[in-house]
Amino acid sequence: MMKLAKRLELDIGIEFPGFRLQIDQATAIDGVLGLFGPSGAGKSTILRIVAGVESSATGKLKFDGEVWQDTSNHLFVKPFKRAIGCVFQSPQLFPHLSVSGNLEYGYRRKRGRRGPELTDVLHAMDLKPLLSRPVDALSGGERQRVALGRALLAAPRLMLLDEPMAALDDARKSEIMPYLERVVGDFGIPSIFVSHSVAEVSALSTDAWILENGRVTGCGLSELPSTYGPVIRLSATVVGESKSGLLICRIGDDEILAKSTQHLERESLVNLMLLESSVLFAATDCPGMPKAGAIRGVVDSVAQSENSGEIRIEFKTKGGNFELLIPPGLASDFEISKGQPACAIVANPPLAERI
Repeated sequence: MMKLAKRLELDIGIEFPGFRLQIDQATAIDGVLGLFGPSGAGKSTILRIVAGVESSATGKLKFDGEVWQDTSNHLFVKPFKRAIGCVFQSPQLFPHLSVSGNLEYGYRRKRGRRGPELTDVLHAMDLKPLLSRPVDALSGGERQRVALGRALLAAPRLMLLDEPMAALDDARKSEIMPYLERVVGDFGIPSIFVSHSVAEVSALSTDAWILENGRVTGCGLSELPSTYGPVIRLSATVVGESKSGLLICRIGDDEILAKSTQHLERESLVNLMLLESSVLFAATDCPGMPKAGAIRGVVDSVAQSENSGEIRIEFKTKGGNFELLIPPGLASDFEISKGQPACAIVANPPLAERI
C-alpha cells in the first residue's frame, strides 16, 4: 500500500514535580517514528500529549496540516476527534468480551471514517482462529495482536505504540514484530513507536528521536547508540524482492538481502546499515559465494597493532568504504596486502533506509 508522509509538528511542554518536558521538533512520518531513551526521558509523555490526554501541556501541536492544540488561541481538539489508535504495554482488552467483541468495539469507533476492512485486519493479524475465544485464554502475543486489530478497525490517522513488546519474552517479541510492521506495510498508517531498546527501534522504525531528560538530543536512526558494536553504512540500489519478503539490494555487481520498514520501490537509493559484528572478512574475491551473500572489493589499507596484534583493514567497495577488525587469534591466518581483491561476507540481513 502506498503511504504518504504525514507531518507532525510539536512546540510544546509540560512540567511535573522534578521533571520538565520541552519539545520543539517537526518531522514527516513516512512509516514509523521511534522514540528512544531511558525510563523517565519523556517518551510516553509525548505520546499522551499527541493523544490529547495531557491537557495541562502548553504550546502548539499540529498533525497532517490540522492544529490539535494551540494554547495561545485556546484551541484543544478532544482525543476522540484526533482519530488516533493506541496500543500499550498492557493490551487493555475488555475481559467481559470475546476477541470478536473487542474487535467489534474498535469497528464501532470508526465514526464514518474510511479505514481497514475487517477481513483485511483478520488476515494481517491472523485473528480468525481466535474470534470466539475469551481474552483471558490468550497468550501475551495473541492479546497484542487483538489490541492491534481493534486499533486498526477504528480507522486511525496515526497509531501510537507505547512499548507494546515490553511485557513479552524474547520468543513472543519475535512473534509480534511482523504484526507491528504490518500496521505500516499493509495499511499505510503512520506510527509513533516508544521503546528503550535499540534493537527494537532499529528494526521497526524509519526515523527516530533520541530523548534524555525531557529533551530531544538526536534525530535519525544513525544517532541511536549501538550496544552491538559499530555500524557499517553502505550505499545500494533496490532491485527487487526475494521470495521470503526481503529486499534485494545491489552494490556494484553484488546483491545483498536486506530488511526495511519503509515502502521502497525498485531503483530506490538506500543506505544499508550493517553491524560490524555480522560482517566477516575473507581474504579472497569469493568466486564461489552465492548471490546475496557477499560484497566484493579491494583492501585499501592495512594496519596491525604492535600491542594487541589485531589487524584493522580499510575495505573499498562500490557502495563505500568501511573498516573491519580482525582479532589477534585470527590475524595470523591471513596474508593481507593493499590492493588485493577480497570480500566481506554478510551474515545477517542489514536494515535498508531511504537516502
